[in-house]
Amino acid sequence: MQVPDEFKPIFRRFDQSISYLYPSFEEAVASIVNVHDAKLKARFASYLDELISGNYSLDELDSVWKNSSAEVFISGGGALQIFKLMRSLMD
Repeated sequence: MQVPDEFKPIFRRFDQSISYLYPSFEEAVASIVNVHDAKLKARFASYLDELISGNYSLDELDSVWKNSSAEVFISGGGALQIFKLMRSLMD
């Protein structure tokens, strides 16, 4: 699954500076998913819902993360946990 271009700016905010800018990873994620455009936020929430739906393997989700423009390295199924955290912090 490819990351739609409209979401790449969101993922780009996962850069190497987040550990310096935020006291915790959860606070960084909360800030990153704080999308001000309501329509974009709804589309991004739907995209995350699809990713965490169970229709994709952990390897596929890690591949999505790798191709998302994020600079933070994850592996071993970590993308699923981040996608779930992102989605939970959007509500």
